[in-house]
Amino acid sequence: MSGIGIGSSATGRTGRFAALHLSSGHVVMIVAGALGVVLTLGLLRSADRTVPVVVAAHELVAGAVLEGGDLGVARVRAGSATMATFFRADDAAALEGRTIAGPVGAGAPLLRSAVRPAGRTDARRTMSFPLPRARALAGRLEPGDRVDVVTVGRDASIGSYAVTGAEVVAVDGSADGALGGGGDEVTVTLTVTPEIATRIAGSLDSGSVTLVRSTGADPVTAESGRPDDFSAEGQP
Repeated sequence: MSGIGIGSSATGRTGRFAALHLSSGHVVMIVAGALGVVLTLGLLRSADRTVPVVVAAHELVAGAVLEGGDLGVARVRAGSATMATFFRADDAAALEGRTIAGPVGAGAPLLRSAVRPAGRTDARRTMSFPLPRARALAGRLEPGDRVDVVTVGRDASIGSYAVTGAEVVAVDGSADGALGGGGDEVTVTLTVTPEIATRIAGSLDSGSVTLVRSTGADPVTAESGRPDDFSAEGQP
């Protein structure tokens, strides 16, 4: 009888230990599952820390007047300082009619510094004109280069700077789109102000135009030895 009692007692203790062991395993599983849920929620919250901003629906050239079809929305993640340079999605409607100051690639966010108010008279335009290759830096130019434009009237012996630091937007004169190779004439497209555009057009019609690679130095006239009237931004 006593042997049976001892066996029963041992069996009871073994059962309790097994129950305790299973309970501990369940606790570990529950804790692991809870941690997984917390980590997943944290990742989801992190993924949601994006803000919808206005982007270019397609490539925009300098001087373009914005329309609804030019604008899109994309979500981006950036610091507060960088985000302050973008337009939020709610600003899209207010941007219509405003002018782009410089080229913007397709899908790129519109920067506040690159958009001019509607109706500004100094908003940039794009202007294309042909030039003899010898007057276009021997044809060695590419989009993104900066050039000065020197004009000479037909009745004048001294040239002057129409604009300095103008950006080359597009070029035409070779198979790869850069000024170089093939033909004696090339076509260059620049961003200029309306006033500068009329000055260059007048010189093309009645005089000559020559491109000079921009260095950032103040332009100097041959007559006075002083800086010309036009700044490096092409503004009077």
